[in-house]
Amino acid sequence: MNEMDHYHWTDKAVKEAGKLRLLATSPDDFANRIQAWVAKHHGVEMTVAFACLTFHPLCSCTHAAPVGGVKNFSCHKHLPSGYAGLHGRLHLSKTIKAGEYCGNLIGSFNNRITGLNTGTGGGGHTSQYEVTLFCDDFPKFGYKYIGEYMLDNI
Repeated sequence: MNEMDHYHWTDKAVKEAGKLRLLATSPDDFANRIQAWVAKHHGVEMTVAFACLTFHPLCSCTHAAPVGGVKNFSCHKHLPSGYAGLHGRLHLSKTIKAGEYCGNLIGSFNNRITGLNTGTGGGGHTSQYEVTLFCDDFPKFGYKYIGEYMLDNI
């Protein structure tokens, strides 16, 4: 059996996952919403936190892009090379160090939580992943970072 097969995805859970980014007022709030969502739909208590998030005017879009954006894995010159966003680390730590590893959990929900773009990483009951949060995906806080960058670079 595939490690993700035992996670039952109801339509309601998938719909809620897609809205987490729209409701988030900050990266910390987004992490808290993911944490609550995992507990509600998987019954797993874990800490979800972002670290070392830094704004970049052009976060790479080779492997992920904001909703409605274009991935550019082949680096075609006629396509965008990146989008404004925050790049850093995603830290996951299970409260009870038993059962599934965090890596299995993130593999299960990574493509369902819109706006959560993970990269290289891994671990056991405590895991870390590279992460990108594209500003366009977070209407309640994403543009704040663009505005601050523009003011600092005028």
